[in-house]
Amino acid sequence: MPLCDHVCEINRQTGEVLFNGNAIVLRPKTFELLLLLASNPKTIYSKSEILASVWKGSVVEEQVIFQSVNEIRKAMGISEAIKTY
Repeated sequence: MPLCDHVCEINRQTGEVLFNGNAIVLRPKTFELLLLLASNPKTIYSKSEILASVWKGSVVEEQVIFQSVNEIRKAMGISEAIKTY
């Protein structure tokens, strides 16, 4: 099924994500990353932009981005859900 045939609903207030009608559970920072990426789907974000936006004020390594991206891909069951450049 092409990516465009899937439906993702994100509720900012409750932190709930429905993907094709199924609830998926994401850690809070992973949810924030999904919100960032979904808010401007055609935008390419640098690692530093993602860290500054999602992990602002925290001391973390860049690997946390890849872990969260993989968590989103796994939860949705679609590796093409997020493209890495």
